[in-house]
Amino acid sequence: MRLFKSSLGATLLFMVLVSSTINAQITVNTNGSFEASAVTVSGDTAGVEGWTFELQGDAVARFSVVDSVVKDGSRALAITVDTLGSDEWSIQAINEPFDVEAGQTLTMSLWAKATATGTTANFTAGNPDFEEFGRIGNASVALTDEWQEFTLSFVIPEGNTSGRAPLHFNFSGNVGQTVYIDSLDISKPAPAPGSQYDPIAKGKAKWLGNIYSADQLPLFLEYWNQVTPENDGKWGSVEGSKDNMNWTNLDAAYKMAKDNGIPFRFHVLVWGAQQPAWMNDLSPTEQLDEIQEWFDSVATRYPDVDYVEVVNEPLHQRPDGQTGEADYWDALGGQGETGWDWVIKAFEMARETFPETAKLYINDYGIISSPTAVRQYKNLINLLKERGLIDGIGVQAHAFSNGSSSASGTTPGTIRNSLNSLAELNLPIQATEMDIDGVNNQGMDNEEYQLQKYKQIFPVFWEHPAVEGVTLWGWKPGLWRSQQEAWIFDQRPRDAMDWLEDYVDTANVVLDVSIEDEGESVPEGFELSQNYPNPFNPSTVISYKLAANSLVTLKVYDITGREIATLINGQKTVGDHQVTFDASGLASGIYIYRLQSGSNTLTRKMMLIK
Repeated sequence: MRLFKSSLGATLLFMVLVSSTINAQITVNTNGSFEASAVTVSGDTAGVEGWTFELQGDAVARFSVVDSVVKDGSRALAITVDTLGSDEWSIQAINEPFDVEAGQTLTMSLWAKATATGTTANFTAGNPDFEEFGRIGNASVALTDEWQEFTLSFVIPEGNTSGRAPLHFNFSGNVGQTVYIDSLDISKPAPAPGSQYDPIAKGKAKWLGNIYSADQLPLFLEYWNQVTPENDGKWGSVEGSKDNMNWTNLDAAYKMAKDNGIPFRFHVLVWGAQQPAWMNDLSPTEQLDEIQEWFDSVATRYPDVDYVEVVNEPLHQRPDGQTGEADYWDALGGQGETGWDWVIKAFEMARETFPETAKLYINDYGIISSPTAVRQYKNLINLLKERGLIDGIGVQAHAFSNGSSSASGTTPGTIRNSLNSLAELNLPIQATEMDIDGVNNQGMDNEEYQLQKYKQIFPVFWEHPAVEGVTLWGWKPGLWRSQQEAWIFDQRPRDAMDWLEDYVDTANVVLDVSIEDEGESVPEGFELSQNYPNPFNPSTVISYKLAANSLVTLKVYDITGREIATLINGQKTVGDHQVTFDASGLASGIYIYRLQSGSNTLTRKMMLIK
């Protein structure tokens, strides 16, 4: 399902659809908290997304987006009234447009305050033809110098497809005063989890995900089927002050993933940056206790996490107080005998703390553009692999290393060679943080340049058999490379987004993480068939044939070789057999099934996609 229609090259403005998973509501209006807008000087509000500001007749007022007086987040709207007009709507701020359906019940809520008690306002909802759906209060509501929440429920009449929310401020008590508005939300009940979404990579061999953050949430589930918290999963964001945890956005991201059956990757446990500053003042023993408490808290709160980034950017930002701001690597063993004892210790703790279904990943940048970095990364990963501590490899794919940044000289061939080298480790690879710039020094139109780069870069990852998924690090304005125009959706899908949808829909890709060939000959009549269906969700049938009556075991392992299930362990007769494997309790990914009869063994791979 898409909410966009094109006619003669024009695309309708998008209707924001934010999944508010905690309250089972979907927000339908745009930028109600003004977080998508920069702070403005008074009167300079022409570019505030989702809002129209009007003065009629002789009315004089100043509208501005401020960060000095806010209810939530970092932005609010300030309306300073100087001179009144003739009607209550002579001074108004209008949040528009938003999508509606006849018979639909919507809820409108907002917060408001003023510089003095005695000011008033009128909050309404209606359609572009000035038909009113409802208003808060009979005529106006009284404001005070404290924040108050105002709410309204209303039903959409027949014949309406678009709505707007006019807020009126033309009242006598407002002259010389300033009214503040924040967190305007217009929402509808969410449908049953997963029922209405048709993301780009739905049903594909690989997932295509994005980050969970305020600017990136509108329409998220319409396009993406994997989610990673951006800054909200970093220890410094969760526990900025000791023992004071803020899980709000992490909870919402996790719930959205679980409610809609898409993978959730936790980002990140240990990193040299964005970690709690208070940790640096503790002794190594106290620090280790706090690290374990952090791991325990995440594992307990998110028991069904699919992927866990245990260590982020170990080649660049260690928590040693020098390359990174955090200073607790001695608590983890520091450099030690291997040179990477602190990383090994972090993975040992994670393996002990998290359930077997949680796949443990490492993540770093600059890998895909540097053969030297690939070798360093592989050496570290081999240390973890030898100890059975790692399940997969994360490679960041930001513009400055994938060849789309004007300063980058990386070619698709270099990226492909890097992925080929990493694939020799026989672990799945994720492109964890991808963005592709638009701003360029090639003299090209930014949108055209970005499209060209998407065509060159994205297929290298998507078509590589060892890459199990790609996570874009934002797709709308507000992502970390907004100045470089790395977004692919702004009011409408950009050309790169249109291409991406078409490409993923038609690309013929496979996911194939190799396992070592056991090299054993088997007798004629001893066979292990490919499971069917494959990929599967949640159950599949495994067929096999025995050359003689024998004691048989059929076991399932994850990609690292950990035993997941025993399907058969007993005496079986000569001939054809089959068994059903139910993977309801497992995470998406590659699994290995192994049939053993006497000294004869056969192994195959299967892929679970949820």
